[in-house]
Amino acid sequence: MDRSSHPLSAVVVTPPAGSDGDVPPESESLRRAFEEERRATVSLLAPLLEHLHAVTAVADLHSIRWQLAITSWALERLVLRSRRGYRSFERAWPRAANAYYQRLKLFGREAAPGGLVDTLRYRAHADAAMSVLFEHRLSAMHRACIARCIVHERLHRELLLAHLKRLYWRNPALPVYALRPSVVHGPLRHDGSAAQAVSNAQYREFIRDGAYRDARLWSAHGWSFVRRGGWQRPLYWSPALDAEHSLYGELALDDTAAVCHLSFFEAQAYACWSGTRLPTEPEWLALAARRDRAKLPADSAPEPVLDAAGHAAVWNWTARPADDELRHEPCRPLPRARVLRGGSCVIGAPDPALRTSCAPEARHRFSGLSVIAPALH
Repeated sequence: MDRSSHPLSAVVVTPPAGSDGDVPPESESLRRAFEEERRATVSLLAPLLEHLHAVTAVADLHSIRWQLAITSWALERLVLRSRRGYRSFERAWPRAANAYYQRLKLFGREAAPGGLVDTLRYRAHADAAMSVLFEHRLSAMHRACIARCIVHERLHRELLLAHLKRLYWRNPALPVYALRPSVVHGPLRHDGSAAQAVSNAQYREFIRDGAYRDARLWSAHGWSFVRRGGWQRPLYWSPALDAEHSLYGELALDDTAAVCHLSFFEAQAYACWSGTRLPTEPEWLALAARRDRAKLPADSAPEPVLDAAGHAAVWNWTARPADDELRHEPCRPLPRARVLRGGSCVIGAPDPALRTSCAPEARHRFSGLSVIAPALH
């Protein structure tokens, strides 16, 4: 493919013609962070761009094209449309994205309009408009909205990786997205006994004790998903419980790594089995403040900090259902969604401030759990 016609050429952010490049100081660092996040998303897909036109959505994930488009829609809605003279890429894009967020029955079954090239052009259109915006002094409201969109971009980049991981897992050839990293980082640990990040070894004992056959450990909804979905172990684990599919191919299960790709129902059942409980959000935040970050290099972001299976730190399920306050986030919660905190190292160093929500039966996220002692009565 000629380099000038490659879809990646459409996503390079360049200053507008005639700009002297004199960006106000308060905007420069935000601009740099924004452009790095936008480039990182498309760079992630660079090795696959010639084949993505054939990718379709899987059962509980958005299509890759939609993931690439929705963050630009958020930019238009939260930032760009308030600027005089901004013209949307196409009238159908905002409507389609907005309808997708509201018509939840179509979740995971509708792609962004147009093909991959159109999607990348849409991103380029939004990036060019943001480049113009950054040449001007930004209001506090604009800075706050752009910071929110940066986080939004990071979260959807993680969903892209989750989507690719699942697509590869379903491929009989078991393709590999990336080479195994040369440096392996272990899971985060806590500086006391008040909380415990559940490891693969601990979760294996839960399985071997017959937990997936014991309805007493599960909520009614959780047990219905176990039965309906034939759940017997975490997503991507081998039947022998000694290996798992990862972004680096099939690897031996690391007993010390945090267990990953658990639904809320599985996390809840493990807590019941172990005589512990999931923390509330305030409890989780208090515990996160005491985490030992020694395993994480200071310059870990934006590069992933991964263990052998592609996750060193994972999202943690909390006991809290998502509620109306999450409507102020760029992504609205799904029905019956539960709150996750902390992020995963797949998209950079974990951050206690990161907060999202997901359907309790979802297993595609890089999600695990920490448990605490039951409350005293």
